[in-house]
Amino acid sequence: MSGSLASAKAKRAGIAPTLPPSPQQQQQSPGGVRLSIPQVITMLDSRLTKLESGAKGAVVTPTATEVPTKFMDDMESRFMMLAEEITTMKDVIMKLQAFTMDVNKTLFEERIQIMSEMDGGIKSQVVEETITFEKVSEAEVEVTAV
Repeated sequence: MSGSLASAKAKRAGIAPTLPPSPQQQQQSPGGVRLSIPQVITMLDSRLTKLESGAKGAVVTPTATEVPTKFMDDMESRFMMLAEEITTMKDVIMKLQAFTMDVNKTLFEERIQIMSEMDGGIKSQVVEETITFEKVSEAEVEVTAV
């Protein structure tokens, strides 16, 4: 209470009171050395300068969005290449099928022509054979053991 009376008297007398040290100034740095505010600002500025200069010399790594974009572009080009190859193979197979059908048609027409020429000189003969089955009794059947 005496502290508050002394401060009230000093206030009435016009004397500037002495302020108690602020809690921020009472904290000490980890090294045990007290730093003033300008020193702390200077120290932070030097650290930031070091970090910025180190970042300029560092290799820039691709961001998370650039990697999938490059991968997707690569996959798109491979897909387009495969699609073109499949289309080319389909065209070749269709041409081969058309060629095979034309050859078969030609061979069939030639066969018909040859067969018609052969039928003109030779008449077809019908051969009839009659096969008769006789009833066989059990006595007539020989059983042989193997």
